Amino acid sequence: MKIQPGSHVPIYLQIAEAVRAAVAAGVYRPGEVLPSLRAMAIRLHVNPNTVQRAYDELEREGLIYSQRGRGLFVAERGTASAQSAAGDGVRRTLEEAIRAGQTAGMSATQIGELFTAAIQRAGQISPLPLGEAQQSSPLPLGEGQGVRATRPTSSTEQRSKKP
Repeated sequence: MKIQPGSHVPIYLQIAEAVRAAVAAGVYRPGEVLPSLRAMAIRLHVNPNTVQRAYDELEREGLIYSQRGRGLFVAERGTASAQSAAGDGVRRTLEEAIRAGQTAGMSATQIGELFTAAIQRAGQISPLPLGEAQQSSPLPLGEGQGVRATRPTSSTEQRSKKP
């Protein structure tokens, strides 16, 4: 877990997001105890009140719960809640990126190509074979929304198609 003191995001929110991500990834499982406030504060070199604020935020979300004298635990629905929150965050970020592209005058196809290229660079999916470059598949963004994305054409492919 890394905290970026120079970030515009408050430290307590960075901590909350890091714990949320750890729960979503299965690092902390439902019913498992979280590090104590003091232990987390020492590990992150922050004030214990900052960790308390992050834990309060997670408790309000229903991700964790406290048992007096025993500590803080991941709620039974903690993993599902954390994954849902992570999905919401990704969706909001993608929607902001789409709006930024539209504001810059980009078409849906151009935005989709950038999205597909970014996923490929991140190593999350393998590139499509050359023969499938024009086939597209929907990428759901939410209820009734979607973007069709195609694999970006390489500069070599573009040169070979010119008359």
